Amino acid sequence: MSDIKQQTQEAWAKLNSGQYSLAETLFITAFEVAPTELSLLDGLGQSMMGRRGWSEALEIFYMLIEQEFQLSKIWVQIAECYYHLNNSEAWLSAAHKSMEGSSPTAEYLVTYAQRLAQMNLDNEALRALT
Repeated sequence: MSDIKQQTQEAWAKLNSGQYSLAETLFITAFEVAPTELSLLDGLGQSMMGRRGWSEALEIFYMLIEQEFQLSKIWVQIAECYYHLNNSEAWLSAAHKSMEGSSPTAEYLVTYAQRLAQMNLDNEALRALT
């Protein structure tokens, strides 16, 4: 197995086990070797989210949006960052974009509706669930 493939697998394993700082380091190192592998940037952004680096993660995810990489998935992650940054307007915009051209999961729709209700957007929350 190539070194980069092994390092990438290790980075994802660290991310999945909650070792966010180590995963972040591994994703950066792997990306330096394979700068066209956009999934490494996705992993880097997720690692940053794991350690609550919401603003840093946004920068990474917007780079992926520019590359049109897995748009629906990346908009979900952008929305999550904005939610944790308490930016309701940007969260709502990103959440809407995450649902364009895709079928969101039931879990995502419930979370979306709950957050809308927290923002006193009850009618929109009900529409999201119907």
